[in-house]
Amino acid sequence: MYTRKNTDISAKLTEKTRANLAHAFNWDTKTSWHFARCAQLAHEKGYSALTAIFSACAFAEQIHAERHAKVSFLLGQKPALTVKQPPEVSLDTMIQIMFDQEKETKDLYSRFIQEANEEDQLMASISFTFAQEADAIHSLCCSEIIEFEHRWMFKEKEYNICGLCGYLSAEKEDLCPVCGASEETFIVY
Repeated sequence: MYTRKNTDISAKLTEKTRANLAHAFNWDTKTSWHFARCAQLAHEKGYSALTAIFSACAFAEQIHAERHAKVSFLLGQKPALTVKQPPEVSLDTMIQIMFDQEKETKDLYSRFIQEANEEDQLMASISFTFAQEADAIHSLCCSEIIEFEHRWMFKEKEYNICGLCGYLSAEKEDLCPVCGASEETFIVY
């Protein structure tokens, strides 16, 4: 969770937080592209339910990337995109890549949050916290998909995505459990 020693939100970025925001922007952009690639592969196989969840996760990850970019801009840095498009591999391989990547995300954001708090970078800490908490749901989705033996029978759902933090839910929410935004901010996907 984020903490703050002083209330000056215009604090200049420190070198560590600057690097972490750039890394988070690229990480979530890459993750969004990977989910989009999984959606494309699932669509090609006729797995409409998988297409829906992967598309929703791709959109949610893009919200995280955009939030990191906005924080960077507000603190005087223009983020540079340095990642490459996902590899051309099978759907099973792509799902495993996504699962492995989602497992890494928790440790990555825990370190970023700790360092932002140590450097008194509130906006960066909030951005990292929102991404970490929302990503926990994406990781559960990947786990469920990997464990589900008959992917073509996976139930199709409608997903609600918080437009502020990228939280994803198959249930309608009155308030976002991650950032506290009202139901009006949710986008049905």
